[in-house]
Amino acid sequence: MRAISELVSAALLALIAITVGGLVVSLLVNSLAQQRSQLQDELVKQLYGSRQAIGIVLAYVAPDGYIHIVAATGDTPSTINAVYVNGEKADCTLKLTNGTAISYGAGIPPYTSVVAECSPVGSPPYIVRLVYPGGSAVALAR
Repeated sequence: MRAISELVSAALLALIAITVGGLVVSLLVNSLAQQRSQLQDELVKQLYGSRQAIGIVLAYVAPDGYIHIVAATGDTPSTINAVYVNGEKADCTLKLTNGTAISYGAGIPPYTSVVAECSPVGSPPYIVRLVYPGGSAVALAR
């Protein structure tokens, strides 16, 4: 009887070891799949951001002293993250050409014009820069 008892205990020990090993492998595979999914999401976000394009069509200083920047988006929706004038972050109001006010980071549809009205920073000439996820656009406002 003693040999059977040792055989049963060895079999139970092997079964427990295999079960624990299976659980560890399962958790590891699940963790790796989750990390892979997060990396893919980040890659898609980066690729999408690099496709965003905003070009400055016109930049001028109005008679009231405010700097007006007219920009247009490309073939993908875009966002404006910040506006800089002479290297300093400017206080601007953003509007679509239909008059709808938008905020920084708000989605701008493809093939849409945006007007930024900014308080002057420093003295003319003004170098203006629109920052968006795909890069930035620079122009000279006079």
